[in-house]
Amino acid sequence: MLEWPYSYLVGYGWNAHEYSGIWKSAHNVYLDIWYELGMIGMLMFFWLLYSLITRLLPAIRLANTDDRRVLIGYTFGMLAVYVAISFVLLPTAWPYVWAITGIVMGYQSSIQADAVDQESRDRRVPPAPVIATHRRPSR
Repeated sequence: MLEWPYSYLVGYGWNAHEYSGIWKSAHNVYLDIWYELGMIGMLMFFWLLYSLITRLLPAIRLANTDDRRVLIGYTFGMLAVYVAISFVLLPTAWPYVWAITGIVMGYQSSIQADAVDQESRDRRVPPAPVIATHRRPSR
């Protein structure tokens, strides 16, 4: 990386370690991302975790008990994956992680949509009562 200093910022490209002849892959995902995608890719990777958590926190507050358990379990599971990948390279687990992430993001979207619908129903002003008028009978 010292030969081309811009590589710290932008990396060498996807799967570049296979063609470099230096190693087969880095020993953890963070070094692998940094080598392949640079600091920009690394920041995007951490931004993804940040955006997942910031989308889940409001849904966790709005969810009922069973839904809250699922969302909290996913959040801690994803944080555990981010800690685990600092020690090991997990190439085969990512399709499952992103599939579960997609399901949970859809789940949290439906929880937030239900909360918005419930809030709009609660805010709706009930219609004013209709006062019946009596007509005089015509002669």
